[in-house]
Amino acid sequence: MNEVVSIYKPEAMTPLMIITEFKKRFPQYSEEKISVAGRLDPMASGLLLLLIGEANKERSYFQSLDKTYEFTLLLGVTTDTYDILGKITSIVKDPVTHSIEQLTSFLATLRGTSMQDYPPYSSMHVMGKPLFYWAREDKLEKITIPTKRITIQSLDFLSSSEVTKLELVEDIEQRIKKVRGNFRQKEIEEKWKESLPLLPEKLQLLSLRSQVSSGTYIRSLCFELGLLLGSGGIAYTIKRQSCGEYKVEDAIHLQLN
Repeated sequence: MNEVVSIYKPEAMTPLMIITEFKKRFPQYSEEKISVAGRLDPMASGLLLLLIGEANKERSYFQSLDKTYEFTLLLGVTTDTYDILGKITSIVKDPVTHSIEQLTSFLATLRGTSMQDYPPYSSMHVMGKPLFYWAREDKLEKITIPTKRITIQSLDFLSSSEVTKLELVEDIEQRIKKVRGNFRQKEIEEKWKESLPLLPEKLQLLSLRSQVSSGTYIRSLCFELGLLLGSGGIAYTIKRQSCGEYKVEDAIHLQLN
């Protein structure tokens, strides 16, 4: 069997959970080898390619496909994971505001080919262990975080909005509660609650769209953009829209419990 299946991965699930659910819904594939081409973080949603049977032999090709994402950048906060599923590492009480023209100019500086650091909380292996091991054990100073050459073909501003700090923390709390697996959820929830008095009354959200080369971390892109804008920032939402010619509109939605 040689198949490539487009699946919609909802937020809070891992690719392994999606494979398990897929085999339950389609028992004809229960004995087949299934892998994913291009992982998605737990807090990311969107298109996930499942490679079934002989298609696994072409995994390197499917992995190499360019990806398109729509994502939301939350300004004024940084975390150790570069997204909401992380401990807050800094808060800017009075974030810098920028005009659309200024934002467009900043985005232009990130387009093109460059070297991107792997985020500390990722599965990239260093000295036989994933980066998240070194991060959780507070031993990042003992290693050199690797980098990867990436290309950002496009990075465009879509819209801007605001969220109150109470709305923000309540939303993050509800979303983290849905996460399955061991991702420090309880500890992170508490940290977000504790941060409430320290956060500015309103925080800015920027909606963006980007086409990138394989292996580009949108979380890291949000971190870099936050630094450029002078406010710090994290990925608030991430949705993968396409992998090469495969589109999220054509993906199968699994009925999940």
